[in-house]
Amino acid sequence: MNQTVPISKKISTKKLTIFAGVVCITVILLVYYYRIKLGLLLSNPAAFWKLFLNASELSDFSFWAIMVSVATCVAALLIDFFTLGWKNSSLRKIFVRPTTSSKIDSFCFFLSVSRLHQALGLCVSLGVAYFLSSLLMKFIKFNLLGSIQIPWVQPILFFVLLDIKHYLEHRFMHNRKFWELHSFHHSATEMTVFTNARGHLLEASVYAFFTAIFFAVMGSPLHQIFLVYFFREVYAYLLHSDVKSKLGWVGRWILISPPAHKLHHSINPEDYGRNFGTFFIWWDKLLGTYKEPREGEFKIGLTDDYQNQMNYFKGQWTVFKRWIHSL
Repeated sequence: MNQTVPISKKISTKKLTIFAGVVCITVILLVYYYRIKLGLLLSNPAAFWKLFLNASELSDFSFWAIMVSVATCVAALLIDFFTLGWKNSSLRKIFVRPTTSSKIDSFCFFLSVSRLHQALGLCVSLGVAYFLSSLLMKFIKFNLLGSIQIPWVQPILFFVLLDIKHYLEHRFMHNRKFWELHSFHHSATEMTVFTNARGHLLEASVYAFFTAIFFAVMGSPLHQIFLVYFFREVYAYLLHSDVKSKLGWVGRWILISPPAHKLHHSINPEDYGRNFGTFFIWWDKLLGTYKEPREGEFKIGLTDDYQNQMNYFKGQWTVFKRWIHSL
C-alpha cells in the first residue's frame, strides 16, 4: 500500500460507533488496571504531572536533550550541503524558498525536538499506547542483552535487531488498515532532512507499541549503545535528503541509500511497497521488497495531495477521519 484511496469526507456512523466503543472499553480497562495508582495520583497533582512528563517523554526535555537532537540534524544538514551544494541543499529548501511541504516538515521537526509530538500523541491516543506498552514491559522480561557476556557483541546485536524492528513496523504501516496514518509522512512533495520528522500523532503511538515489544525482549540498552543510536539518527535524517549518491558497493550490499529510500516515496505505482529499510539493505533483499533506484529525477508524494493543502493540525484531523473510514 503506497497511496491514499479516495474516501468520502463523511465517516459512516457505524464505523465511528464501533471505533468509539473500542476506545471506551480500552480506556475503562486502563482506568480499572491503574485504579489504585490513579487514586493516589489524583490526590497528588505533582505525582500526576510527573507521570505525564515521563509517559510523554517531556521529562527528557532539557538543554542537553535538545542539543543532541539538533546535533544529529545539523550533522545530516552539513553532509547534505557539502554533497549537493547550496542550490539543491535542504538548507535552501527549508530556510530560503520553503514550499508548503517543507514548512510542514519544519514544524514537525520542531514538535519532535521539543518532545511535543510525543506529548500530543499521548493525549490524542488517550494513553492507550502507553498502557499497552507498560503491560508488555511488565509481563515480558527476556533481557536478551543482559544474557550476552561479550561486551562488544551487545551494541552490535542491539543495532541489528533494532533495524529489523524498524523494517517490520514500517512495513506494517503500509498495511491497508494503517496506511492512512502513515500517508502523512508520504505526503511530502520534496525531500529535505526535516522530512524524517514528518508523521501523524497516532502513528507515533503505533511505533511506541513496537518499541515496547522490542525493549521487553532486549532489556534496557547499555550506555555504549548511545553512540550507535546517534549514528543511526544522523543517517535517518540523511536518508530523507535529496542526496543522489547510491553509495557504491555499500549501497548495494549494506545500507539503504538515499536514492533507494526516495524511490520508496515515489508516486509511481510500480514503486509501491518497495525499500522499507531504514538503515540496512539486507531485510529488503532477503524479503523481496528491494528495488534498485533508477537514474534521473522522479516525482514523490501522493496522488491525492490533500495534506499539503491545509495546515498541520487540520491535516492531522483529516488523516484521522480518513483512517477511521478506511478501517
